Amino acid sequence: MEKKLIILKPFFEDPNRKFSIRELSRILKINHTTVRQYLNKMVKEGFLSSKKEGVYFFYQFVLSKKGLNLKLYYNLEKIRTSNLIEDLEKAYDFPVIVLFGSYAFSRDDNNSDIDICLISNIDKEFQFEKYEKNLNRNVSLHKFSKSSWNKTKISNPNLINNISNGIVLSGELEIL
Repeated sequence: MEKKLIILKPFFEDPNRKFSIRELSRILKINHTTVRQYLNKMVKEGFLSSKKEGVYFFYQFVLSKKGLNLKLYYNLEKIRTSNLIEDLEKAYDFPVIVLFGSYAFSRDDNNSDIDICLISNIDKEFQFEKYEKNLNRNVSLHKFSKSSWNKTKISNPNLINNISNGIVLSGELEIL
């Protein structure tokens, strides 16, 4: 499974892009024969599609349920290994943290940001630069105090709906 994730990493990072075997071999620093074997296996498993253009085969990520589930696992692991959530928990005394938007639904591409909702009564700034570099994405923090969260439920129900359809990474999200 780990080798599969390594091979799929460029597809997860830029799902709209097509890659040739040699290009992936250079990016991943893995022998092109090994890359070809894995790519052909993943085409059979339905994670990738292949198309011959000229003399080369190009591979592209397939946005299937199976592929999106694996991409979601990749996205969550990337956040976990960055220590972003643990550091937010320490800084804001274990707040409610919700991942939402395209990153939470595996619909992100290389231009997408990571949307995080944080509900805490602690009001301070948090520096995201090292996490953004590690995650290769901008992080958009949507911060609420408990009272502003309750007010937003009334004033902006669409935002609340979007957040509540996300993934709770810490704490308990109170909707009603």
